[in-house]
Amino acid sequence: MNGGSALENVGNKRLRPIVFFLIKIAIAFGIVSWIIGKGKLDFGLFAQFFQDRAGDWIIALILLAVVVFLCSYRWKTILDIKAEVPYGRVVGNVWIGLLFSPLLPGMVSGDVVRIAYGRTLDKKLSFDYLISSVLMDRIFGLMGLALISGIVSLTLGDRWEGLSWGIKQLILFNISILTLFLVFVFLFLSKKKGQECVGNKLGMIPFIGAFTAKVFAQFCMIGKRRRVVFSCLFVSVIAQSIEIFVFWFLSHSNIAGRPELLDVAILFPVGMIAVSIPITPLGFGVGHLVFYELFALYGIREGANYFNAFILTHLVNGFWGLFPYLFGRSKVLGRRRF
Repeated sequence: MNGGSALENVGNKRLRPIVFFLIKIAIAFGIVSWIIGKGKLDFGLFAQFFQDRAGDWIIALILLAVVVFLCSYRWKTILDIKAEVPYGRVVGNVWIGLLFSPLLPGMVSGDVVRIAYGRTLDKKLSFDYLISSVLMDRIFGLMGLALISGIVSLTLGDRWEGLSWGIKQLILFNISILTLFLVFVFLFLSKKKGQECVGNKLGMIPFIGAFTAKVFAQFCMIGKRRRVVFSCLFVSVIAQSIEIFVFWFLSHSNIAGRPELLDVAILFPVGMIAVSIPITPLGFGVGHLVFYELFALYGIREGANYFNAFILTHLVNGFWGLFPYLFGRSKVLGRRRF
């Protein structure tokens, strides 16, 4: 009896990884099939790229992969405050988040998956700190975008009279966002007394006050590490500069209308903030409409096509997440701990 039970246990242990691996394959196949079924992968568009600009498209994919490595380093820098985690596994987790991001509304939906997988990186990483780290990672990304677009907008002061009212609104929005983030950085790096005052005010918010105050305390703890703050900001500026360049690079020469790179830097933040609002997965539909209207301010009617090329390339880049998902050591999606 005991011998038979022991053999059965051994057999189950050997069979379990195979079953979980097959479940992972099924989930991954389901994601890809769902995206294709919804028409979110326009292979006609990619055929055009391969026929006319295959080299450019491959360069764009490589640049987006570089962005993933940069953003992974930024997140790891924040996580290392609590526990040193392997860079390779952080990269894998970020890419898995990109793989699953089409399943949830908004461009930042993969962060939910990142948090889930973050629990497997190190036991020292609490759930609260993982949420704070992902939020802080996103805030650093927005700071980088605000710095780029704000500085570019400020340089257009001498052209103010020749600009349309819509473009002036874009510029004022970018300058306002830059000002807001500079205030946030000042608060972020301010003295403990001021931070405690803000934390107490946040704690008074109904229902979510306690959680909000806790997350803010984690932010302030991160802010004490000046090297971490400036390192993350520097990485964010580089990563966002690459994103803006890729958006312009993919669209400017194969669709009617040729926006300037600096014009893309001005309208890109507004468009991406709108796309990040959790309405549709990856901002499909919403992003097409928003970027159509933004480019229309410059007299260009192909903004939806620009966004289409950019977001579909992002989708293909996310498929690299299949490798860490199928072959990585994290036991979350497709296994018992999700």
